[in-house]
Amino acid sequence: MTTIYVVDAFTTKPNTGNRAGVVLDADHLTTQEMQDIAAFAGYSETAFVLSPKDQSHDIHVRYFTPTHEVPICGHATIATHFLRATTGHQSDYPLIAKTGAGHLPVSIFGSSKELLVKMTQGRVEFLSPFNESQRTELASA
Repeated sequence: MTTIYVVDAFTTKPNTGNRAGVVLDADHLTTQEMQDIAAFAGYSETAFVLSPKDQSHDIHVRYFTPTHEVPICGHATIATHFLRATTGHQSDYPLIAKTGAGHLPVSIFGSSKELLVKMTQGRVEFLSPFNESQRTELASA
C-alpha cells in the first residue's frame, strides 16, 4: 500500500498554502506507478522520496505533475522536507537531496510547531529567447 500525504507549503494554516502530494517511501514504485499516483492525486506536483543512488546525496526525490515528470518543484520540495522532519526525520538534516535539477542542499530550523525549511537551488541560467521555429518544435514535442 502506498500513502499519499497532502501537505500545504508556505503556510502555518491548513488548507491555505500551496498544496502538494508527497509519497515518503517510493522505492517499491516504478516510474509508471509514480506517474499514475500523481495523476490520481491531481495536485500540480507530487513528490516521491527514494533511497540514495550513491554517496553524493542523502535522498533522491522525483517530482511528477498529473501528466509528466518534472526536474524539480519548489513547493513540493518544501512540503516533502517539512513532512519528513515532522515524521521522525528531523535529525537527518542538513542533507543533500538529488533531484532532476541536480543536488539540492536542504536544512531544517526550529521546533516541530514552527519549522523552517531552507533549500538552496542551483545558479540561474539565462538562455536566448526562443525563435518561432523553436516554439513550434517545442509545441509539437
